Amino acid sequence: PEALGAINERRVSATVDPGFTELTSPCPSDEQVISGGAGGGGLVFETDIDVIQSFRNGNGWTARIINKANADRNVFVDAYCLNE
Repeated sequence: PEALGAINERRVSATVDPGFTELTSPCPSDEQVISGGAGGGGLVFETDIDVIQSFRNGNGWTARIINKANADRNVFVDAYCLNE
């Protein structure tokens, strides 16, 4: 059997205000999304970030996130993309 192509991590990160945020990490057109995930943190893990949904969205990965802090926090969404 032919070997699979490379799997590339495509990350989108942002600093978000308190409250609800939706963020999407897309795969390039020559890659196909196969999985993904999301979380909070930069250099330190953010304990006041809740990922309430994480799902495939077209050819990318979307997360719905709540920042429970009274300040901006760092969040990220990863799409794992298969090189076709």
